[in-house]
Amino acid sequence: MKPGKPLTFVEIDRKDTSKPSKTVLAFGLPGNPVSCVVCFNLFVVPAIRSLFGWSNPHLPRVHVRLLHPSRGDPHRQEFHRAMIRWVPDDGSGRPGYVAESTGQQTSSRLLSMKSANALLEVPMVGQTLAAGTSMQAILISDMSSSPFDKLPTASNHLSYHFSSPAKSASTDLSQVTASQNSEIKVAILTVSDTVSSGAGPDRSGPRAISVVNSSSEKLGGATVVATAVVPDDVEKIKNILVRWSDIDRVSLILTLGGTGFTPRDVTPEATKSVIEKEAPGLAFVMLQESLKVTPFALLSRAAAGIRGSTLIINMPGNPNAVAECMEALLPALKHALKQIKGDKREKHPRHVPHAEAAPVDQWDRSFRAAASGMGCSCDP
Repeated sequence: MKPGKPLTFVEIDRKDTSKPSKTVLAFGLPGNPVSCVVCFNLFVVPAIRSLFGWSNPHLPRVHVRLLHPSRGDPHRQEFHRAMIRWVPDDGSGRPGYVAESTGQQTSSRLLSMKSANALLEVPMVGQTLAAGTSMQAILISDMSSSPFDKLPTASNHLSYHFSSPAKSASTDLSQVTASQNSEIKVAILTVSDTVSSGAGPDRSGPRAISVVNSSSEKLGGATVVATAVVPDDVEKIKNILVRWSDIDRVSLILTLGGTGFTPRDVTPEATKSVIEKEAPGLAFVMLQESLKVTPFALLSRAAAGIRGSTLIINMPGNPNAVAECMEALLPALKHALKQIKGDKREKHPRHVPHAEAAPVDQWDRSFRAAASGMGCSCDP
């Protein structure tokens, strides 16, 4: 990789067995400052997150297009420092992210990291990649730290620009269009006065994208096709929920934030006003999972329900809570999304469809159990 050598990793076994962990992870990072920072983001950060139990410890990835030509190294994959931003037209006729290099990419030039918010995964091609080439970028900083435009807002139309994490970059534009044919289309709505006004970064949105990408297969081939940020305003929340459900026909909408007790927390009210069927079981499971982490989870008023063929779920605004709640919902979420589309087939391997189940005389079974001397569970 470039930059990033030499890089060393070892596992050291503890001799003191009284310690909680018997293994120490040791990273030997390069001496050049840029190489050190790049390797820290790519390897050390995911390792720390994994140790803390994150279900998907990797940094989020998004699809971007090059604003200017860039040359790939013929022998090593390069992690090119860049500034990415959202534009109404990324060169394909659709909204998307574009990437601009931070300049000279030598590993000793720390200035190349100063304004970078992403690392472009430039493949080993040994030739110049034309402007407009599509590739993946690893987010290493909050999007709002970029001096350019903010993230897409509720006024944007659906944008097919996110992808699942991959090991290497690709210049094949089919990766971008493939998400349009995804079976499960997911939209993520961050509800926050702070983020929408630009006074703070959106930490939950990128985390939710990463969680959905990592769970794509378990959800039946899910892809994040739209994101938006709106303030804590009932009408603005309702408008985008209705548009995503009725016009854009997404399968799943995840809202992040606005579920607490403060006067400005109105996401559940907005959600309940647009859904046609409630799904209290989903909110119950998320509450159970969150209570394992903090007793303050009791203060959540999250709602969940169905509008048309779209499932809408309110999630907490805390980035870690998003991952925890999603993990709790995964066992049933794929089946729920299929049921909404009219598929009533049970997927559990031990489940016998009601039409095929043999009739059972419960009175006769109880009599036989009593006659066999098994006794009653209420007997002393």
